Amino acid sequence: MKKEIKEKIKTEAGEITWTILGVIARIPEALLGSFIDTRMVRDKIPQSHDFLAEKLINHLRNLRRRGYVEIKRINNSYSVHLTVKGKIKNLENPKNTMSDGRARIISYDIPETMAKKRHQFCRSLRRIGYKKLQRSLWVCKYNKADEIDLIIDDLEIRDYVSYFVADKSNIDSHINKILG
Repeated sequence: MKKEIKEKIKTEAGEITWTILGVIARIPEALLGSFIDTRMVRDKIPQSHDFLAEKLINHLRNLRRRGYVEIKRINNSYSVHLTVKGKIKNLENPKNTMSDGRARIISYDIPETMAKKRHQFCRSLRRIGYKKLQRSLWVCKYNKADEIDLIIDDLEIRDYVSYFVADKSNIDSHINKILG
């Protein structure tokens, strides 16, 4: 029961994060300055039980603290930009369900001296929909090349990762079993 409650809370928090990242990615620059002045935000967003300005402000602060967004001052106005980490998080959205029937396979050999980056890479692979075939061999049926490039560049591990697109292999039945 506790696991179900934790999953529900995690799902709701994830949905809020996706919503905010999506909004930030699309907000016109004229409105971006309002994220700095909390009084202005409170005035512009109607107070209702569904969406409070205070929650938006707190989520933006949290996103900034976690490194997903950065606030830049250009001349006399402010703008909010997604960081590389924020772009990766935004791209992790599992709504991309277009498959062309080909398997995307990631193979890596990241040295032990870079264990922390290897663990971050595996977490990111899992988040964007990859499943583990073997210890350092992962597969996905969706085109995630942009996400993979962002993650590899952010972690600076390009020399240790290989990306393949396979129309057919001798382990197709195993891949299909893993991918469901």
